[in-house]
Amino acid sequence: MEEKSMDPPVDHISKLPVPVLQKILSSFLAKDVAQLSTLSKSLNSAWSSLSYLNFSSKFFYHQGDDDQWILSENITELVNIVDQILVNRQNQKISIQKFCYIHGWINTLVSLNIKELTLSIDTPDDGYNTLPEAIFVAKELNVLNLQGFKLELPHNGIKFSSLRVLHLSKTLLSDHFIRAVCESCSDLEDLKINECRGLASLQIGGTLSKLRSVWLDCLYDLQMVDIVASNLENLHIDWMLEVIGITACKSLKRLYLHHLQ
Repeated sequence: MEEKSMDPPVDHISKLPVPVLQKILSSFLAKDVAQLSTLSKSLNSAWSSLSYLNFSSKFFYHQGDDDQWILSENITELVNIVDQILVNRQNQKISIQKFCYIHGWINTLVSLNIKELTLSIDTPDDGYNTLPEAIFVAKELNVLNLQGFKLELPHNGIKFSSLRVLHLSKTLLSDHFIRAVCESCSDLEDLKINECRGLASLQIGGTLSKLRSVWLDCLYDLQMVDIVASNLENLHIDWMLEVIGITACKSLKRLYLHHLQ
């Protein structure tokens, strides 16, 4: 009996348009995308111009036998790889839409018109890490997620003219820093502050006309909140406060208040 010959497998993925391939690849970690890019010229082309770069901590760490994350012995080589990837995009004038992880790349990312940035680091025992001032002039930045930093008002002020989403977690910040954010980021729609220290009062005036959501949780030094936001729809406060004021919030749909004195 003759065996039927099997047709060779057809690579349908590589035949997709580059924008579609980039959309697919953007959901993977950069390390995995780089490996996939070796499979075909189309994938390599899509990777070379990909503007969503998610290295994450897994790029620089590996999990040991005791489930603890251990810094890679090849950290210098890995950092050089990231440097080269960013240099290539800088030479091609490719704007970075999203970047996850931090090293010495802030200036490069700002020059590449970074749109979405996630910086998350563990807080050391001897204090918080200071966020490089260069990030505060990222005028094209839309989304900023920060964890584990000390946020100080830069000498030249805050230039987040396009910022829509700001999420702060386990950071050290001050009243005047948040005040500067409220005065400078007129497009801000979503503000979330979680497990932070240093903030004693939060005052949001009429400058944030696009603000839709405010989430405040476990703010250890917070005593007073005063919000004036006509388009605010969602407000979540989970902490003991001495004073709270919510005025002119005529669009409010969801309100959660817990542990108020």
